[in-house]
Amino acid sequence: MYNRFGGDTIPYITKKELDKALSTAFEAAIESALQDTLFNDTTEVPFDTVSLRYDLTLSNRLSKIEHSLKKISLKYIDKPVINKEWRCIVSSIDTGIVPMPENGCIFSFGMDVPLNKIPKLKDTLFVKFSTNVKQDIKFINSVSGTPRLVRNGVARHEAYEEGSRGRRFIGKQLSRTAIGTDKSRSKVFLVAVETTIKSEGKIGANLRELAGIMRQIGAYNAMNLDGGGSTIMVIGNKNIFYKNKPDISRRLSVGVSIVKKKPVAGS
Repeated sequence: MYNRFGGDTIPYITKKELDKALSTAFEAAIESALQDTLFNDTTEVPFDTVSLRYDLTLSNRLSKIEHSLKKISLKYIDKPVINKEWRCIVSSIDTGIVPMPENGCIFSFGMDVPLNKIPKLKDTLFVKFSTNVKQDIKFINSVSGTPRLVRNGVARHEAYEEGSRGRRFIGKQLSRTAIGTDKSRSKVFLVAVETTIKSEGKIGANLRELAGIMRQIGAYNAMNLDGGGSTIMVIGNKNIFYKNKPDISRRLSVGVSIVKKKPVAGS
């Protein structure tokens, strides 16, 4: 299943994949230009970056195994929720490049799925995704991360139990992000640790230190989130990590935010 976070089309080409393909194409173009100069070939063909980007995107999508698979576009009837059945209707069936529906998702079927098992146009599907724990809770949004840092008041990272082995990820003093709650679950802690810059007296944290930080500020349970270059903290539209340039930040596709809503009139 792909929703809007999977991209505007399926198959989706990431910026990293496209940049790599563009870099290779540019190198080939430069090599060709050098050869032309060497052999005194004055024929000049304009290098169209926009067309090249389009062609590379298309060719990369065509090369992905997802391209040939049967895909159905679904329009939501009910709002998707985890641990509760919700309905959607089949709006289209196709292979190739399928655009993401505005208020829906895409189901992609494997190569070994019989055609008579694939839903038909305008069929209503009943969909349910379940968690392996806390199945009585209906989840609308979730935040994932690894590893657990504090469990029931005990500050000890669980990287090894969760399958992480990277020495740099576990032991290096890096920029980090984490989330936690107090024992009563009435407070949420959002924490960002700046990266190590010794010339400015800044030191990051390893997982053991991050677990200690979370427990010290009052977290009874806490989880490590994506850190490294994705670590940033913005308060009141100002990047507090860069006091000299508070209006700039690296582009991020996902963030966790707290927003104060204005009261509705009459409420």
